[in-house]
Amino acid sequence: MNEQEIKDRQKAIQEGVDDFLDDHGIDLTTQNMSRINKHLFKNFEDESSISATGINDFLSRIFEYNEGNIAAMNSKDGSSYEDSLMSIIIAAEKRTKNPAKIWLKIIIIVSLLIASVVYFQPSTHSDPITVTQSEKLKSMVSKIVKVEQSKNNKTSHIAIWNTLKELEAIKNEGYKSSYKDFTQGQYTIAKDYLEEWIEKAKNAPPSNTKTNWISLASSKIRVIDGDTFEANTQRYRLWGVDAFEMKQKCLDENKMLYSCGIKSKETLEKIFEEAKEIPCQETTKDRYKRFVVKCKIDGIPLGGLLAVSGWAIDYEKYSGGEFQKEQIQAQTSKTGAWNGCFIKPWDYRHKENLNACD
Repeated sequence: MNEQEIKDRQKAIQEGVDDFLDDHGIDLTTQNMSRINKHLFKNFEDESSISATGINDFLSRIFEYNEGNIAAMNSKDGSSYEDSLMSIIIAAEKRTKNPAKIWLKIIIIVSLLIASVVYFQPSTHSDPITVTQSEKLKSMVSKIVKVEQSKNNKTSHIAIWNTLKELEAIKNEGYKSSYKDFTQGQYTIAKDYLEEWIEKAKNAPPSNTKTNWISLASSKIRVIDGDTFEANTQRYRLWGVDAFEMKQKCLDENKMLYSCGIKSKETLEKIFEEAKEIPCQETTKDRYKRFVVKCKIDGIPLGGLLAVSGWAIDYEKYSGGEFQKEQIQAQTSKTGAWNGCFIKPWDYRHKENLNACD
């Protein structure tokens, strides 16, 4: 790689790590941040290209798979959350290389408590799977979700499927898949993987996280931007949607520039002004110390109201398509920003696809 390619790769890694830390509400020291970036650079040095999204997904998959074990270790020997996270991420650089093709192998080690190895090999069975086999995969995923949720662990169908779809052999599938497009070889890989996960789910410790509901008075809310607000000196970030950045410009139906970020903010302000009380469910904290919350207005999810207004986008990567219906409605009726052209907020932040409206 030349100097520019190295810089671009380092930038993608840094942005991916930043997004991961933001999404999971984790703070790292500068030293450990540097260590992770170096290990990721080495880990992916043989890949032809990488992206911030790919790095974020890679770290999230490792983290979510081991979150319960990290909590268990912290409670037993007093090790820091940060050191535990470092252990599993750094261990993930160990991969097996096949002469014909590089197949993903994640080796996850959390101190002395766990050593798990998952292997993936190219399939030799190209026939499509049967309906019965498809239903078996869905049943296994449902079983994992049921076991995890009974222990209040943060696992969903989407989290499991996002893990599966990253596997080299089945990467072209999406989380909404019925699994029917798997080949027999891919089915075997997925089935073995899910069976292993079921066993781990049974033995995983329960989460100590308790759902925390808060009730906010609209008169005490100060809107920061289209998906962030402040109440009682605490900042909150709405779950499931991504609003346009405050400095972001979009094109209207006449291809004229306007401040869509300000429009997003004004829309959220208007919604709050018309609401008397806003119940919100706290999920986690991001690295900016903001609570990520799910709020409702008159029983309707606030994220859905913003998506249908056309001034926020369904953050499918994290919402699992929760507000796709509302977004399609806005897009079809050309409501809000859908009446013109815009760059998706996450692309705008990462300076990607900036020519989408050219």
